[in-house]
Amino acid sequence: MVAIARRTATNSCQSFQPHRLLPDDGATMLPPTADDIPPPRTMRVTWELTLSSILQGVQVVALLCALVYWFVVNAQRGSENERRLTDLQTNVSQQMGDVRQTLAVGLNDMRQQLNSLPDTRARLDQSERRFADLDARHAGFDARITALEHDLIQLRSDIAAITRASNVPLPGGRH
Repeated sequence: MVAIARRTATNSCQSFQPHRLLPDDGATMLPPTADDIPPPRTMRVTWELTLSSILQGVQVVALLCALVYWFVVNAQRGSENERRLTDLQTNVSQQMGDVRQTLAVGLNDMRQQLNSLPDTRARLDQSERRFADLDARHAGFDARITALEHDLIQLRSDIAAITRASNVPLPGGRH
């Protein structure tokens, strides 16, 4: 009796089941008998630990530790950056408040000065008129002083001429 093998799928495992051929007829096949069927196979898991598999496991664990460390460090950096940004924001807000206050004071001073411009202009006009009057008076005084100086010069020259004439001996006079 000649046996041939046929492939069939059972429980997601493939096994070979032999079939018997009849001795006289090669084309007719008979179903297998209980003696011909092997016992069902069971799946077993065996662990094989090699140096390369241990090193791969160490690499995976190291990578996971590095990722956890990176997440923790970045989370701390994030909170530190938030704190820095909050400090910066309060500092900028304070400086902006100071600038606004300075501008408000400066603008109020400018408004007061602009509001007082008509009064200041009137006082300035009055002062300019006074100065113009004083300049005119000074010009008059200047002309009078110049005339007086000319008179004084003339008077000195007359006195000098008289003094010179008085020093000259008179005819018939004493020597």
